[in-house]
Amino acid sequence: MSENSEIRRMIADSLEKKGRYRAEVIEVDGAGSRSSRMKNLEELMEEFDSDQTAGAQWYFVSVAPNEPITRPFGATPPAPPIKEEQTPEFLVKQARILEAAGDISLAKRIYESIYSNGERSAAVFRGLAHCFEKEGDWVRAIRFYEEAVAHETSLLSYEELMSALMSQKRFQGAGEVAMRALVLPNLPPESKERLNLVAGDCWLSTGQVQRAIEHYQQAGSLELGSVEPKLRLGSAYLRSGAISQAIDVFTDVENKDARNSRAIFGLGCAYVVKNETKLAYQCFLDSLRIELSNPTALFYLIKMAFKLKKYSETETLLVKYLDQSPVSASLLYCLAVLQYHLGKYPEVTKSLGRLRAVKPDHEGLKRLGDLIKKAPLK
Repeated sequence: MSENSEIRRMIADSLEKKGRYRAEVIEVDGAGSRSSRMKNLEELMEEFDSDQTAGAQWYFVSVAPNEPITRPFGATPPAPPIKEEQTPEFLVKQARILEAAGDISLAKRIYESIYSNGERSAAVFRGLAHCFEKEGDWVRAIRFYEEAVAHETSLLSYEELMSALMSQKRFQGAGEVAMRALVLPNLPPESKERLNLVAGDCWLSTGQVQRAIEHYQQAGSLELGSVEPKLRLGSAYLRSGAISQAIDVFTDVENKDARNSRAIFGLGCAYVVKNETKLAYQCFLDSLRIELSNPTALFYLIKMAFKLKKYSETETLLVKYLDQSPVSASLLYCLAVLQYHLGKYPEVTKSLGRLRAVKPDHEGLKRLGDLIKKAPLK
């Protein structure tokens, strides 16, 4: 006897044992389509609609086993396959397109929808982090960058987290992330150099100069042809007080590239520490002739110029700098003083006029103005 026949017999026997009922149980195929099941029911109704069934009560009974089977009784057809536009991967791609187009609000809504539906992937976490970063919500941006790293220890996830931490001046945390990234397998040499430079910058910013030096040395040992590791190493030596080592490093860079303004500027800083004013003055002058947009070099040049009473070259460079940079009250005053020492009194008057327009209460205005009034006419 089949399983279905046994079930039918059990129902009929159970009712007929009472002695009051006569039961007829007919099997209906529950696995067919809805339309076929409706047709079967209509045929059953016609079959029961006779004199023998007068006064009968009809019941629709669903019988299923306790344990699941391959094709459960009354099972609904399998769900249709998910379309591509419904997958998290496709939605992430669409959100990235919106990000690139600048529609951060809509991109974030898509990422949040994917996230709320239970998708936990590094791509979703990074997408949310990008949106919060662009909105200026750094707390949540960093939290989602950290989640991305936890779900996918990729170089991209580490670098985006490092960048976010550094932008918020959390250099200790950024340095620790760089250290974790450096142990990733199969890192290309360029990535190792970049990560060592970032780690060095972070340790330098937190006062851990020796650790910074070690990482700059590691970056330089890769010998990829860039002078950046040596330039940063020289700066770290200066910071640590190792002036001779700094001079050696900056000189090595200058020998390879005579127009590297940063190396020449570094040498100037080293000579300032050694009180070699003439050498420092010449280095700052040469550095600014190559790259004028270095206000620190200009500050040192002016300081050395007054010590050495060498005004002409400094005045020429300062005029050029002020013509192409935002106006600075202190630099305008320095220019006026240089011009006074050079005897350029009409130029001094013009510079003081510019200074008065920028900072009318500057304390040097009256003092230098009085000196001009007493100056001999030329």
